[in-house]
Amino acid sequence: MNWQVFWHDHKLFLRNVGVGAVLYVTLMYYADSLGAQGAQLARSNERLQDSLLESEEKLRSVEGREMGRSAALEKELEPRLFKVLFWDLPASRKIPEGTANAYLDFCTKKTEVQVNLRSVMDARNLKSPSYGFLSEDDERLITEHLYRLDVTEALISKLVEAGASSIDRVKQGELRARPLDFVGGERKFMSRVPVSVECRIAPGALPGVLAHFQEAGRMLEVDRFQISRSASSKGDTVRVEMTLSALVSSDKPLSGEAARGEGADEKAGGRRVRPLRRFGRTGRRR
Repeated sequence: MNWQVFWHDHKLFLRNVGVGAVLYVTLMYYADSLGAQGAQLARSNERLQDSLLESEEKLRSVEGREMGRSAALEKELEPRLFKVLFWDLPASRKIPEGTANAYLDFCTKKTEVQVNLRSVMDARNLKSPSYGFLSEDDERLITEHLYRLDVTEALISKLVEAGASSIDRVKQGELRARPLDFVGGERKFMSRVPVSVECRIAPGALPGVLAHFQEAGRMLEVDRFQISRSASSKGDTVRVEMTLSALVSSDKPLSGEAARGEGADEKAGGRRVRPLRRFGRTGRRR
């Protein structure tokens, strides 16, 4: 065979075959290389995924332990904290469940408080003011006013004991309530029961009065406190206007009007909790 003639006749074909062979070998080389790298990357990704899963399990375990500790701590501390912050109504001021006539029982307790306060005031030759206690037969308001009886008696008695020269005015402020979510999903309500007092007293006696109501179960929050001196002030006394509030925990709002306000908020989608009114403008006080 004459190779020169064969080359001359088929050189284009031979060139294409040669180029194709070179390309094939080159591609096979890179394919093997890419395959090895891909396998190595897959193994690396698998190891990384295993590491991430292990880390996730550890984090979940730690999170579970911390949540458990937090819940246990909250469950342990809440009762202690509430015993300090919330006003503890004595048994003598409570009306047993199932009482045939709760309002009559309330009136008896109200009379006892009024007699006690009158005795305290008379002992210092002081004029007794109106205390604004409930004077209508409305069972929805009785529990609230049992607290008002106790808070008012404690506050006025302490002011007189501290040397107040007069108790000029006592006002039962508007109750405010809002829901609380306790551990375990148990729902309760926190109510603020404010009592406002205007009196005349020596300024040096005020710290002792306020400190007295920082004890566990008898704590009052200071909502408003104003001191002034007028021409009618006697000696070193000053005129004091203050509003102190007791915090009360209960299974439901203390007054019927508050319960209706809470229901209205729930119907609105629970987006917010409005301040809950005590009993509007119809309540008669004495």
